[in-house]
Amino acid sequence: MIPASSSLRRAATAALRLSSFGLLCTSLSAAVLLQHQGSHDPTTEGWTRLAGDPGMVGAAYTDGTTPVWQIHDGTSTTATRTLVYQSNLSSEATPFLTGWRMSVSVRIEGNNASLGANTQALFYADHDAAGTYSATTRTFYNLHFGTNSSGNMRVQLFQTGGNLVYNLTDSLFHEFTLEWKPGDTGVSFYIDGELQTDAYQGFTANGTQAPYLNFGDGNAGATTAKQNWALVKFEQIPEPGSVALFGSLAAPGLYWLTRRRRRSCGGAIPVDLG
Repeated sequence: MIPASSSLRRAATAALRLSSFGLLCTSLSAAVLLQHQGSHDPTTEGWTRLAGDPGMVGAAYTDGTTPVWQIHDGTSTTATRTLVYQSNLSSEATPFLTGWRMSVSVRIEGNNASLGANTQALFYADHDAAGTYSATTRTFYNLHFGTNSSGNMRVQLFQTGGNLVYNLTDSLFHEFTLEWKPGDTGVSFYIDGELQTDAYQGFTANGTQAPYLNFGDGNAGATTAKQNWALVKFEQIPEPGSVALFGSLAAPGLYWLTRRRRRSCGGAIPVDLG
């Protein structure tokens, strides 16, 4: 048998990698560590209800055709009217070894809803945006939501040194995503799969509390617009079981390269609102 030339071997290897690429796009999936979805009660999904006033309402609701968990003031009129759903992360260090993603889909009813912690999704971490651990400093990766005078959605990235604000042109549901991977010096922010910035640093402050996630109304005393939460999801990326497959089949850096502009190999990942 005549040995294959090195060029043919290289071509065969490249073909294998390319043919495996479609598999990698799905095999290198994320491991969901925590999720709220649709109209499910978050307390049945691993979240704890933390209410500053018992009159605050969290309830199943259908926004048009989209099932959601709706949060609003209800009968609360006190200066402690807050309601968030929170969950501690038992092993937050692991996502900082491989990568993490927080995805949110929420819509606010009404005009001129305050852009701030009134409607927020928060990852409270003990690693900064470069992936460095601290025992005494915490970093808030915090998405604040509001609306303008026309009811169009607004989103703010809470950040030390100046917040980043994005104004949308409609009042529909969108997918808002924060994503970090090893080697990054900032967190990437996407709207419907389109990269907006890869330099989000979060807000740093002294603290020693264990890492956690929460969503809802975190601003005591402010009137809460009706918040319709369709999705809050925190994932480790890539899924641990897929790392070995990636290392054996993919060209170095190929997977992460495909994620530079969009969240997935084939475009934006649709939000499952069911």
